[in-house]
Amino acid sequence: DTALVGEVLVNEILFDPFTGGSDYVELYNNSNKSLDLYNYMIANYDDGVDNYKDIPVNYILSPGEYVLLTEDSAATAADYSYRNTAVFIEMDLPTFNNDSATVYVLNPDSLSLDNFSYDADLHFELINDVEGVSLERIDQNAESNNAFNWHSAAEAAGWGTPGIENSQNYINGSSGMFFTVETPVFSPDNDGYEDVGLFSYSMESAGNVANLFIYDHYGRIVKQLLKNELLGAQGTASWNGVTNTGEKGRAGIYIVYFEVFDLQGNVSAEKKTITLTTKL
Repeated sequence: DTALVGEVLVNEILFDPFTGGSDYVELYNNSNKSLDLYNYMIANYDDGVDNYKDIPVNYILSPGEYVLLTEDSAATAADYSYRNTAVFIEMDLPTFNNDSATVYVLNPDSLSLDNFSYDADLHFELINDVEGVSLERIDQNAESNNAFNWHSAAEAAGWGTPGIENSQNYINGSSGMFFTVETPVFSPDNDGYEDVGLFSYSMESAGNVANLFIYDHYGRIVKQLLKNELLGAQGTASWNGVTNTGEKGRAGIYIVYFEVFDLQGNVSAEKKTITLTTKL
């Protein structure tokens, strides 16, 4: 079968490798099709989609599986201990700047299947040096260019997971409620286990505008995650535990306040709690 839009996704990207290392792009088959990736393409943006690089081998990507595209398989394997070299494909890649760029995945008919505009600012703010740290997709069913859907790979996983499930991977288990805290307890220590607080919402229709605030136990706003954000019918947001001052929040219980304005000016709101924990 040939993949259609949304069926092959950018799942992880390393654009600022260790010295002597190699950029890589990990893809995920988000369909029920078995896909031969021969002549599928990776591209970047240069006054339009450009710098196409073909996948040069026949490779069957099964449903729910990963493939890792890198210019230097040996270097990538040496730099990351949590990896699956059996799914590595060595090939030329477009140039990916260390600060920001856009990566595209296209099928042999040049149909864009997915794209992700990354930025170094998407990394976890408390990492001092992001060299060699990949950006991982949190939820394959959330928007590719939703900043909340990306997080730095966990330190405990060696800063990257080429060819295997992401250290920050999350399967949306939304209960269908209007607003849900999916991770009632989280620990933003970048160890790969519940590093981010995740929230989901479900609307009866699109076109609503929302604010999402995090309050401490004194009733002070410590973080505003959404500000007059235009929502879709469903979506997610996340909090990495960093406050508006750029510091890691203290351990404790926080109030999550989600308010929505519809096109008629009606306001709906929900208040939840989330607990931030730290290692002893």
